[in-house]
Amino acid sequence: MKIEGEKSPSQALQKALSKLGNTIIGIDEVQNIITPWFIRVLSVAYNTTDIRFVFTGSMIGMSKIITGEGIGEKFSYQFKGRPIIEIEIKPFTFEEIVNFLKYWKDTCNINMSEEEIIDASNTYRGIIGWLTYYGNLRSLGYTHRRAQDEVTKIVRTIILSEFSSLSEIQQVIIKALSIMKQARWRDLKKVSEGFLRRDIKDWTFNHALK
Repeated sequence: MKIEGEKSPSQALQKALSKLGNTIIGIDEVQNIITPWFIRVLSVAYNTTDIRFVFTGSMIGMSKIITGEGIGEKFSYQFKGRPIIEIEIKPFTFEEIVNFLKYWKDTCNINMSEEEIIDASNTYRGIIGWLTYYGNLRSLGYTHRRAQDEVTKIVRTIILSEFSSLSEIQQVIIKALSIMKQARWRDLKKVSEGFLRRDIKDWTFNHALK
């Protein structure tokens, strides 16, 4: 949907939203929205109309702002009209992955062997987004190996994009975690400071780690 208005974008969008009545609007990949006035538009619609919003995406960026965490605390007060319900989808267990793929296989009538189901279950470690990409590609007729190759390309692009959106300290924490089998707080902070070649204040480190 494209909206054009003579006034500011936020005012045009607010006017359009006010006319929708009892409507549910779904916004996917919400963490990619960086427009500063987006929060204010949402708060007006959220508090003065019957519109309900469903946001999906990773917990980086906008998702944290909407739920009032981290740097988004200064915006959270604008969402007081109705409660915000947050649902975190955690990775499946191995058994849940197998059942998920078997259910999808039967529902979509896809020819998939038991070995392929086990291999996919071990490969994607319960991450639902990766499993969904794999399932969609198999539904399009991709072989098991070709689907996995394509998912790898997609996953690499997404991970690099998410990683680049992190702060410098958050990035070095990720690097530190990747080389430590057991990460105690003190050791993790020391390794992170080693990457940065400077000290990190405890509060700053804890905030970035969270």
